[in-house]
Amino acid sequence: MVLLVEGRRFITQQSSLKQQLHHWLEAQQGVSSVFWPNDKGGFYGFRYKECEFAHFHQSDELDLKLGKNTIAKLGLERPVRSLVHPKRSAGSAWIELAFSDSQDLEKIKDLVKLTISQL
Repeated sequence: MVLLVEGRRFITQQSSLKQQLHHWLEAQQGVSSVFWPNDKGGFYGFRYKECEFAHFHQSDELDLKLGKNTIAKLGLERPVRSLVHPKRSAGSAWIELAFSDSQDLEKIKDLVKLTISQL
């Protein structure tokens, strides 16, 4: 995918799974996407009620602002070897969720719905 932002071209590559999740996120009522260009091409963020609640990393990974209490309550584990946020605090409201198949996407969709319901 080639994206023009302020006259500059950015090439963003998305796997089939990332494209599916991207389209699903944009189809959720009240959700909008924003492209953040950077020196590595850029990434997409997602907002609900003017609040960013998720963004994609370069790989097949969604960073989700699920909330530290919800993360703990659900027993979700943060990636041990995060390439993007290696120093993220254990008490952060954000969690990185990798996906590699359609079952992963379904779990992430449920977590996104939960996140939106808390905003």
